[in-house]
Amino acid sequence: MKVKKNPPRPIIFIIALNVLAVSIFLGCGNSSSSRSSTCDLDVTDNLEGHITDGLKVKLSTNQDTYLSGENPELSLTVTNVSDQSINVTFFNSQESDFIVCRDGMEIWRRSHNSVFLQLITTVTIQPDANYLFTGFSDGIAREIFERKDNSGRIIASGNYTVYGQFDKYYSNKKTIRLE
Repeated sequence: MKVKKNPPRPIIFIIALNVLAVSIFLGCGNSSSSRSSTCDLDVTDNLEGHITDGLKVKLSTNQDTYLSGENPELSLTVTNVSDQSINVTFFNSQESDFIVCRDGMEIWRRSHNSVFLQLITTVTIQPDANYLFTGFSDGIAREIFERKDNSGRIIASGNYTVYGQFDKYYSNKKTIRLE
């Protein structure tokens, strides 16, 4: 009678470690894999921000019209406008995003092809308080849109709709003109 031997413990550990590494790698994939490419969001074009569940998410730009060579600066603020604390849970290290659309189609997203650390964090935003974005001295998320699409191609002149995103909450939409 043959007795089947169990594999040595170090080999089991190495196999388990490799499975874990592959799982983490696959879990950190492209942040745009689960989102639609359309920009037909049901949000207001009120320049004071869009309010959902007591959170006001406001997108602003440094100008409305940009001449050739000028790049739009996008800013995002989040304020709890309710009278109760609001908890927001992030499932990765991404706190915000910016989306640029033309004719209802997404042409650029800051997080396109980005990888984020996979972790779960819950933050509490007190009534009448702003959320302070990590890595910005004044707590306001900012991004320079360099007039390129998600493939890196320079985009044409025209009108573009811009949105900001904080977790599942979208900002107001704003139309900008690129000359």
